[in-house]
Amino acid sequence: MENRQDTSSFKAISKAIRQKRKQKRKTKQRQLIVVLVFVVVINLLMYGLYKLDQSSLFRISKIIVNHNELYEDDVILDTLNLHAGKRTWLVHPILYKNKTHDLAGIESLTLRKKGRLLFVDVEEFKVLGFKANHFLIDGGSLIQITDFNRHLQKHVPEIIGFDDEELLERLSESLMKLKPEILMLIASLNQFTTTYDQAQVWMLLNDKKQVFSDFRAVELFNNYPLFVDQISPENDCIYLDYTSSSARSSPCQ
Repeated sequence: MENRQDTSSFKAISKAIRQKRKQKRKTKQRQLIVVLVFVVVINLLMYGLYKLDQSSLFRISKIIVNHNELYEDDVILDTLNLHAGKRTWLVHPILYKNKTHDLAGIESLTLRKKGRLLFVDVEEFKVLGFKANHFLIDGGSLIQITDFNRHLQKHVPEIIGFDDEELLERLSESLMKLKPEILMLIASLNQFTTTYDQAQVWMLLNDKKQVFSDFRAVELFNNYPLFVDQISPENDCIYLDYTSSSARSSPCQ
């Protein structure tokens, strides 16, 4: 009787062990299948994203540059490293905010996306005059004159003298206070030396009159249209006085 009971117990234990092993194999198989399915899904997803990235669906199709007069489109885009075909999600205004340091004439720019179109709106510094083959802009910087921007010369005076960097900066500060339509009345700006000031401003106007001023009084020239008709024809020299905020005229010597 004891042998039969021992045999029966042994068989039950063996069966339980086999079932447990079988269950473990099934569990491992299920885990393996889950892992394989996960790997396949991830690979398919990555492949799909790769193909989508390679397509033109999410890439810039065309870039339009607006309001630029100092630099050509290609010069601006090359500096920014922007080109058609670039991924749209890589073009963010924050990333390009400080990338115009090599283009001294640009004060700021704005990037706008509309679908696959990218608009680059440029705000340039004011052009105040030209000196030799350079434009003088706000802040005293000089920008190379090119075939693209040469047309701006007809709107600003020629600058003669003021070779010192500090004097050129002071001149630009004075000219910034002039209205654009007033600036166009000036044919040339010359450095004029007196016994008390080495950097007086001598303006030759398009109407052949001459204006003498220091840096501070240049702003008074904005009033020229208001008093020019009151000047006697023979008084072709005008002197601006900052202290009294007035102008006087006399025949040129």
